[in-house]
Amino acid sequence: MLGHIHTPETYQPFLSHPVWKKVLDWLYTEAQKLADGEYEIDGRNIYAPISTVKTMPRQQAKYEAHRQYIDVHYCLEGGEIIEWTPVNQLTPTMEFDTAKDYCLYESPKEATSLVITPGTFAIFFPADAHMPKISNGEHKQVRKVVVKIHIKIFR
Repeated sequence: MLGHIHTPETYQPFLSHPVWKKVLDWLYTEAQKLADGEYEIDGRNIYAPISTVKTMPRQQAKYEAHRQYIDVHYCLEGGEIIEWTPVNQLTPTMEFDTAKDYCLYESPKEATSLVITPGTFAIFFPADAHMPKISNGEHKQVRKVVVKIHIKIFR
């Protein structure tokens, strides 16, 4: 799902669970004020690393996916492209790392590109492979939050 923090009417009907309000309110009211680092919103159930990273050419980026956490990528400054494709259409390049909850994958021939600019967020569920930090041709870096939401909250 792709949305913009200032147009909640376009995405709120899809996000009925109270955790989404908590996460989006935190992004709207707190994230911009904080320095790079990791912040707990609800212990390890919901936490948010904030970082400034260099963007890179698509050929250098890597597809990733998670099993235990949903990612909410939110752009604070700069911009990036994040590609998306269903994880079941990709070939892993490693064994799944259960301790770090991730696996890397080969890039597919076709994918959906999401242009992420300040205020834009993208939500990636365990079935969604994503490749962040791709240069959009304009920004050499992106300052972003990746809110991690443990899937057990929804059970």
